[in-house]
Amino acid sequence: MGFNFQARQTRWDVLNANLKTHLEELPRLTDGQAELEKLINEDLALVAQQSQLTAKARDIVVQRRALAKEGNRLREFLAAGLRHRLGPESQKLVEFGVKPQARKKKKKSPDTNGGGEPPVTPPTPPVAA
Repeated sequence: MGFNFQARQTRWDVLNANLKTHLEELPRLTDGQAELEKLINEDLALVAQQSQLTAKARDIVVQRRALAKEGNRLREFLAAGLRHRLGPESQKLVEFGVKPQARKKKKKSPDTNGGGEPPVTPPTPPVAA
């Protein structure tokens, strides 16, 4: 039977508190009750420690995000410098982990529009004098 930590702690607390009130009637359980109380206190200390570590981990995540933002900014600055120096389409950029710009496709010249016929241009209206 699986229980979460808080449900387990509650079960232990209920048993411990109620058992304490009946120890005179159940003297053989005194050692077990004392051991259970010790475990409860150790568990509470671990819960406190876990809370502190969780808070510290969250602080570290915030620090890492800030570091990543600064690192990305610096990387983009350096990549821009490499693109400027080597050229935006240079394959040498790959050596630095920078993706070169795709080569631009040359546009077809107006006299060759695929069919071999010159493009149709609308006539210009006469200028009134």
